[in-house]
Amino acid sequence: MPHRSPTAKFGLVLMMLALSLGASLLIGADKKKKSNKASAQSSAAAAIPQMDEEKRALHALNRLTFGPRPGDMEMVSKMGVDKWIEQQLHPDKIDNSALEARLAPLLTLHMSTQNIVESFPPPQVLRAIADGRMQMPSDPAKRAIYQRALEMYQNRKENKEEKAASKQDNSQPAQSQQAQDPNMDANMKAGAGNSKTRTWMQT
Repeated sequence: MPHRSPTAKFGLVLMMLALSLGASLLIGADKKKKSNKASAQSSAAAAIPQMDEEKRALHALNRLTFGPRPGDMEMVSKMGVDKWIEQQLHPDKIDNSALEARLAPLLTLHMSTQNIVESFPPPQVLRAIADGRMQMPSDPAKRAIYQRALEMYQNRKENKEEKAASKQDNSQPAQSQQAQDPNMDANMKAGAGNSKTRTWMQT
């Protein structure tokens, strides 16, 4: 192992001290830079004018809902915007008793597809019953529902057929009159031509 002189050892120690001092200076400068940046950000945030609770409530309702309804502004302002947003993130905790009371008369919301078809027969089912391809329900209550619905279906069908027949009857007289007088169309065209000629001569 080579022997180092005291001068070489002293130089090595000085080099290590210089490296340590440089690293310390770099770390200190980086911390100071970060501190200045954080201070500038906090100063900029403090300079931005803050909205009051009423404006925050309106902003939240416009952004997170379809717009404020009557009473929403007062509710959110009283509750606090942050607490209201937290409530919206957990809809299972929101009281829906008012909505449920309004939806209670809509029986179909609580019925299965089969129950809906049995209680409110669609047109294709009524058409099949009217054509004899399906049977009426055996249950008296459901049978009464089907009979009433079938009666309304047949009335609508008869009204459509009557309107179609009426349109056809109105178009037949003009066609028959033209068939009886084959010169009618030629006379009408000639009259139209004479009218144009007289108008041209007058001009």
